[in-house]
Amino acid sequence: MATPYELLLGMSLLREKKRIQYREENTDSEGNSFLQVDIAGHDVLVRQNDIEEIIPATLITQVPDTQNWFKGLTSYRGNLLPLIDLAALLLEEENDSHKSSEVRILVIQTLDSFLGLYVQKVEGIQHHWLHKSKIQHNDDKEASGILDYCDQYRKQNNEKVFVLVIDKIKQHRNFIDV
Repeated sequence: MATPYELLLGMSLLREKKRIQYREENTDSEGNSFLQVDIAGHDVLVRQNDIEEIIPATLITQVPDTQNWFKGLTSYRGNLLPLIDLAALLLEEENDSHKSSEVRILVIQTLDSFLGLYVQKVEGIQHHWLHKSKIQHNDDKEASGILDYCDQYRKQNNEKVFVLVIDKIKQHRNFIDV
C-alpha cells in the first residue's frame, strides 16, 4: 500500500509528464542554428547542419555552353566542385555580384559528392526560434521563387526571413543536370 506522500509524488510526476507532453504537442516554434545569407537581395536562413563548409569564391573555372545558373567549377579538397548560383537557379535572375569580395560558396553534401551553392553574402550564424506554420506564397511576392524552397520563417525587424531547405533545392528540376 502506498503512503500519502508516494501518492502525491506520483500525481505530481503524472501532472509534470502531461504538461511536458502538452508543450511538445502545442508548440509552434523550433530552435536551430542557422547561417543568414543574401541571395539576390533576399535574406534567407540555411540550417547550419546542412552546410559542410563555407569557402571564398576564388579561382572559378567557367564551363562554356552551360545554363546561366551554373557558375563553373572550383577545386575543393582535391576534387572538382560544381558551383550553382542560387539567385539564377531559384529566382531566374542574372546578377553581377560575382565580382564582390563578399561572395561565398556554401559546400553541401549530395549522395556521392559535394556541390557548391553560390551566395552573394554570408551575414552570420544565428540561433533562432522559428514559426512552424505553413508559408503562404503571398507572404513575399518578390521572393516567390525562393518560397518554393522554404518551409519556415522568422520575423526579424518586422519582416519575414525564410528558411531555405537544401533538400528541396536538390530536387529542383535542373539539379539533376549538375
